[in-house]
Parts: sequence; structure tokens; C-alpha cells
Amino acid sequence: TTTTTNTIIIMEKRIMAQIQSAVLDTCTAAAVVYFYYTHPDFFNPWNLNLQQWILGGLAIRLAVTLYDHLVVFAVDSLFAQQYLPTRTTGNPVRYVELDVTSVVFLTINAFHEWIFVQRLCHYIWFSPDVSRQVEDIGLINTIGSLWVMFVVMDVCYAPLHHIMHLPKLYPLVHKHHHRQHFPTRGYLDAGNEHPIEHVIGVLCTWAAVIAAVTLTQAHAVTIFVFF
Repeated sequence: TTTTTNTIIIMEKRIMAQIQSAVLDTCTAAAVVYFYYTHPDFFNPWNLNLQQWILGGLAIRLAVTLYDHLVVFAVDSLFAQQYLPTRTTGNPVRYVELDVTSVVFLTINAFHEWIFVQRLCHYIWFSPDVSRQVEDIGLINTIGSLWVMFVVMDVCYAPLHHIMHLPKLYPLVHKHHHRQHFPTRGYLDAGNEHPIEHVIGVLCTWAAVIAAVTLTQAHAVTIFVFF
């Protein structure tokens, strides 16, 4: 029957998507392992020992958690808990628990964020193009730099985000991020994305920082504010 045929087609598409996803994830993991083997300094630019590396990563997670609570407190204080219209219709909000895949992705992304923070701080500290002197702070390398960073960030991320929504690619990477239609857990929902998508976001951030430094000699303080 037509119903049976359609069911078989849907199942075949799901199986094919699962196979493609497994191949993509395996190739990505292999590429990361190879890159770690050939460029170990990339993952530890400050040459921290294992204990320092772990403590630093935990400190970043604590900072993100505190920031999460600070944002919730600020929003509740400013808007007196004025909920979005979608939260006041009386209909139950679709809530998706964190599954094993989500926990794995969040863990991988936490490691990646810590590496990114290390590399960004290393760049700010050692780059001859980034000033850290208070007397060098000016309008162009602060307000102007922020404008450049936000524009470049959007110019880079918007088309890439659109590409991730293309039917052929969407199930492989970006679909996981949209499992939760109404995010309620702050960073746990915002950062719950495929590691490939996380890498794309970090690369866009790097592009924004490099562009601001190149065009407006962005000050170190400005880069920290943007991040």
C-alpha cells in the first residue's frame, strides 16, 4: 500500500542519515586525533601541566555557570518575569531532556571552549598587533573595533548558519541543536550543538577578532568585552 511504501522510504532515509552522521563523526574524530598528534601545542599554548590544564577548564565552566545565573537575575530584574508570548498560551512547553549525545557534545564543546580561551588569551598577550596599554585606549580601537567584530561575526556566521539548514546537511549537524524548541537551561541549551557547529562558531569569532585587529587595531580590553 501507499502508506507502507512511504513508511519504508522514511525509514530508509533515516538509516541513510544515521550512516552519513556516523561517517562524518568518525572522520571528524580521526581528524582531531591526527591534529593533536601532529600539533600538540595547539591544545596547550601556555604549556600548562595536567593539573593546571584541568583546573583552568573547571574555572571556565564555573565562570559560565555564574554568567548563566547573572543573566537570569538581570533579565528577571529588568523585565519582571515578562515571559514571551509563546510561554503564556497555556499550552505545555515542549521540554527535551539531555540525552547521552547531548552530554557528549557538551563535554567536547567544553574542552574546545577551554582551548579557544587559552589560544585567545595567548594571542592577546603575545601578538604585537594588540595593545594592552591603558593609555592606548581610544574610540576607534574600542567602539569602532566592537562594530567591526559584530559585523564580521554576523557576515561570517549568517551564511554558514543558512548552509547548516540546507536539507542535505541539516540532519547531520544542526538538527541536534534544535531538538529543544523552547530552551530553558541557559548555556546547557545554547551550547548543546554538534562539535562541528561549535568549531564553526569559534572560527567566526576568530575571524571577527582578526578583522578588528587588522582594521582598527582593537585593544585587548575590547576583545575581552566582545568575547
